[in-house]
Amino acid sequence: TQARACKIGARAMTQKTLALLGKNAQHVLAFRGSLIRAAQANGHRVIALTAPASSRARQRLREFGVEHFDTPLSGGKISPLRDLQFQTTVTDILKTQRVDALLAYNPKCVAFGPIAARRAGVKKIAGVITGLGFAFTGETIARRFVRFFSTRLYRRSLAACDAVFFQNQIDHDELTALGVLANVDAARVRMIAGSGVDLDHFAQQPVAAHTHFLMISRPLKDKGVAEFAQACKIVRARNPAIRCTLICAWDDNPSSFTRADISHWAQQGCFEALDEVEDVRSHLQSCTTFVLPSYREGTSKVVLEAMATGRAIISTDAIGCRDPIKPGVNGLLVATHSATELAAAMLELANDPARNAAMGAASRRIAQEKYNAKPIDAALLHALNLDAPARA
Repeated sequence: TQARACKIGARAMTQKTLALLGKNAQHVLAFRGSLIRAAQANGHRVIALTAPASSRARQRLREFGVEHFDTPLSGGKISPLRDLQFQTTVTDILKTQRVDALLAYNPKCVAFGPIAARRAGVKKIAGVITGLGFAFTGETIARRFVRFFSTRLYRRSLAACDAVFFQNQIDHDELTALGVLANVDAARVRMIAGSGVDLDHFAQQPVAAHTHFLMISRPLKDKGVAEFAQACKIVRARNPAIRCTLICAWDDNPSSFTRADISHWAQQGCFEALDEVEDVRSHLQSCTTFVLPSYREGTSKVVLEAMATGRAIISTDAIGCRDPIKPGVNGLLVATHSATELAAAMLELANDPARNAAMGAASRRIAQEKYNAKPIDAALLHALNLDAPARA
């Protein structure tokens, strides 16, 4: 009994705490679920720090064995006082919880999290560039202003990381050209194939006979929501039996459409609009083709989930969007900002169900070959010194 107690005590001493720093509590399980399971399987504790969470999101995380902590995180806006408060709060939480490793993702979390972690004495810090976001998808005065400050924040924060992960080469090259990686030696920079996808959780499903186009996204202008609405209107004018659905994950991004905008398009008959769902699998199963006409991505997680489900993809020939698509093999690529080109691609697959189904099968194969979450999660945990099971 005494020997057993010593063994348990030794195991507890070797257990480490991993903190995930992201924007939205509702997305922690959706985007980091497989990583959490892998860390827990290695005997480690996982906590999540996000903007204030709903009681439902907090409960779901608790059911998953993840303790949640609120931070005063504000989305795509620059607010020096609030950003300083965010960084200070993160430092306090990491210090109080005796965190051993931090994984920061989402732009503002990467910009402020690593510095907060260094101040808290966190031993291993990694940042994941999941996409360069609002500041890097336009040349308006507001975006250039945000980009100016973002690059300076990134230069400092990424230098504080033990590892920096990129989801596509262009994001890496762009930040390199801007001098952001000047103080980050090459050995600390890694490329990963997005966040990967849990191939067991997102099993391949047969494609329904009735054509159904699905888009799941934050309702941002940069995600191509307006183009999707206009394309659906064209497609449904040709064939009213075709079903189109938009599932919106609402947040405070400054380029977001309003609920009134989305309702207007729904009332026009462009698509059925739904609020964010906890489990997208049934919706992916019900669609025949997944659509994401985004202007720029890191690598879209939901596109990978649709591919794993066995769905053809229509996306844009844009940074991060084109990477998972082999044109003519598992989907089609269209120009950004073009509703007419998007509608033509949608009609092309609607009129050839056999080709659409073959593309879906190819999507599953590509997901298996390139986007399996297990090696991606292993690379992240290795960089954070959490790969080995905690043993006495």
